[in-house]
Amino acid sequence: YFFVFFFQAEDGIRDPLWSRGLGDVYKRQVKNNVIVLIGKKSGDINGNLLILEVGTPIDPTQKIKRKQMFQSAPDVGTADFPVLNYISEKNALAYIVSKLGYLYVHELYTGCMIYRQRISTDLIFAACKHSETDGMLCVTRKGGLLLVTVDQNAIVNYIRTECPQTPDSVGFAFKMAKFCGLPGAEGLFADQFNKYLSEGDYEKAAKIAVEAPNGMLRTAETIQKFKAAPQQPGGKGQPLLRYFSMMLETGIKLNGVETMELVKPVLASGRKDLVETWVKGDKLEYTTELGLSLIHI
Repeated sequence: YFFVFFFQAEDGIRDPLWSRGLGDVYKRQVKNNVIVLIGKKSGDINGNLLILEVGTPIDPTQKIKRKQMFQSAPDVGTADFPVLNYISEKNALAYIVSKLGYLYVHELYTGCMIYRQRISTDLIFAACKHSETDGMLCVTRKGGLLLVTVDQNAIVNYIRTECPQTPDSVGFAFKMAKFCGLPGAEGLFADQFNKYLSEGDYEKAAKIAVEAPNGMLRTAETIQKFKAAPQQPGGKGQPLLRYFSMMLETGIKLNGVETMELVKPVLASGRKDLVETWVKGDKLEYTTELGLSLIHI
């Protein structure tokens, strides 16, 4: 039995792609476009879960190609097999429902199973997306309606503490929080940022600060840490300017605090044209302080 689902993962927004929409994969700027296949041969207890990249992502280092064993519940033997599959677009999870009513949840970046539980003793024969929760609505043969979803405030901590079968569960929880913008890994982001900063790896420290969910590290304190960091030899530039450059180059709009910390030294060096270019490109947050700074030049 094979089931094929197409979906695309974009910054914070992921749209399901069925076969009729495959052409859109190559027209839109997305992080990952993957095809998910689940296969189980008749007579086998377990099957295979394949997650394959369609095309090449913007960041080639994030290309996804995973093959994992699809492990049926231990008490079902060869009688059970997957019948429904749905992708949680916000959380990059695959919800898989079997003939005997078992729910299997697999994470898409590694393919690992993070949850397995029987949710119905009746046959689940249909399912669709539940837009409000990005979950899956299931209908049973007897007319029962089930909602499958995850608690976004708890999933990261659950993976860290309740998924020993997942290789490097802490590292995986960190990546999931980063890619999906989920809460629960704030301490991990702060620790990673401080680690790279103390090692003088300002590029990685800046990347962590920029990618942390909900802008949690884009604060005045982070700016002060970059300002206090010693400049590296070899013409690599000031750590703070490299931090700002990373955001500008990746199209991230600076917040009010970041805007003024960047604009003041640039204006002092006589480069008003740079600031005007950033303003026209909507890369700076418009504030009264910014307006006054430009007027007085």
